[in-house]
Amino acid sequence: MSETDRLAVAIIIASVRQGRFGPTVAEWFAAEARRRDDIDVDVIDLAEAWLPAVLPAGKANRPQAVQDLAPWLAAADAFVIVTPEYNHSFPASLKNAIDWYGQEWEAKPVAFVAYGGAAGGLRAVEQLRPVFACLQAMTIRETVSFHHHRDRFDRTGRPVDPDSCNAAAARLLDQLTWWGRALRAARHPGTHHPLTKPYDPPVREEESVIMSATQIVNREIRLASRPAGEPTAENFEFVEAELPPLAEGQILVRNTWMSVDPYMRGRMDDAPSYIPPFQLDAALEGSAAGEVVASRAPTVPVGTTVSHFLGWREYAVLDASAATVVDTTIAPPQAYLGALGTTGLTAYAALTDVAPVRPGDVVFVSAAAGAVGSVAGQLARELGAARVIGSAGGPDKAKKLVTDFGFDVGIDYKAGSLTEQLADAAPDGIDVYLDSVGGDHLEAAIGAIRPGGRIAMVGAISSYNATAPAVGPTNLYRAAANEVTLRGMLVTSYFHLFPEWISRAAGRLADGTLRTEETVVEGIDQAPAAFLGVLRGANVGKMLVRLGSR
Repeated sequence: MSETDRLAVAIIIASVRQGRFGPTVAEWFAAEARRRDDIDVDVIDLAEAWLPAVLPAGKANRPQAVQDLAPWLAAADAFVIVTPEYNHSFPASLKNAIDWYGQEWEAKPVAFVAYGGAAGGLRAVEQLRPVFACLQAMTIRETVSFHHHRDRFDRTGRPVDPDSCNAAAARLLDQLTWWGRALRAARHPGTHHPLTKPYDPPVREEESVIMSATQIVNREIRLASRPAGEPTAENFEFVEAELPPLAEGQILVRNTWMSVDPYMRGRMDDAPSYIPPFQLDAALEGSAAGEVVASRAPTVPVGTTVSHFLGWREYAVLDASAATVVDTTIAPPQAYLGALGTTGLTAYAALTDVAPVRPGDVVFVSAAAGAVGSVAGQLARELGAARVIGSAGGPDKAKKLVTDFGFDVGIDYKAGSLTEQLADAAPDGIDVYLDSVGGDHLEAAIGAIRPGGRIAMVGAISSYNATAPAVGPTNLYRAAANEVTLRGMLVTSYFHLFPEWISRAAGRLADGTLRTEETVVEGIDQAPAAFLGVLRGANVGKMLVRLGSR
């Protein structure tokens, strides 16, 4: 290929920090680029450019350092930005370079090689894409990303897994050079620059290396053994594992929040149920929310916030069809695991369909300080209940039901006979009971319910750790005599109500008329403790685990 047909590629090292890793990554990538006979490579180190941070008015006042770098950028047909992530963004030195120049970037392709900790610099890349779009540059789809980058190179500056790294570099360069020539031809229509055939991504999976997935060491919680009775920490195992590469139609999600819920206790047993049991030596599952950091699904691009069912791990690879895009302009991501998620939907379906509340009803809610119960009490009031009674364990929780969640009465079931306390709170009986406890709570509710009453059987946490068959209510015939409806529910049968519930609840959540609380535990390694805590009633509102970047 002639000198005039070769593509001029400028590799820009964005980091200027002392002890930086950027030159190591840039030198590896430049070496791979120089193997090709269709590319001329220049490496521009912003640490040597000394671009000023303050911009004077007018280009005529450009400092000498800015003038010196301009020809190098103008001569480039394409750019590769080598960037880390600083404070969830890109380095200030790169911002300076972007601010000082305009035409130098226009109508040219820009590719990214990112590095960092758990996120691998991908958050910096996703902030840079719209910035370069505003400069009328085109960013390349693929990104080479090194997660926990110092573990990915040896002391000589070479990748410890050269085959996959070099393949990823080759794929990126294939895209960059094709777009570089196409855009160069568009900028200079009178000049002949031969183009190869239109870029076509490789079909063979081994050639389609997605560094952002394969280079992550994922941390997850697995089921080590099945409990007999109450679970303990020994039933869980903390494991590091490699992630599989993304297949077509899949996304990689960096989980930022995960939920722990009482129903998960049943999945720890190898017993038939409405949902399959957890598998031994495999990661547990549950609701999670996070950010898409790599995507091979055009409908769910990088940067999208989604909820899904692969919690109990820091990163999740899943089909895009198994994720739900959530609107973070109306509520934070974790709200879609609580009030705007299945817990809020459970309360809504229970009190509008399973055991519908009618104006003037007296409503009793068990586990009322929990994620479902705290929403249910407020919803019952909105639906027209004349009196709302809740039960919770301990005086502080019972008080909070009244002061924070709007119940008329908060019963501390640990303080004495639940039957007697309920009779004092509702001397004329109750019409609706939302049952998340079973056992003595269900018996007390049946004893207090009026003719034609409705009971929504949502859960039975009092028996989840039982090693023998749980004792049922001794007064069940009273429910028959009073023509009471006892109806079980699975929230999965009510997913069609999600849009209706979210449209109803989001505004109230935003303006504070729907009060919620969260009990937050930090870190994936603490997820088992959070789960054991929710089984023991340690939470107020929704129990969540926040998964920060490492």
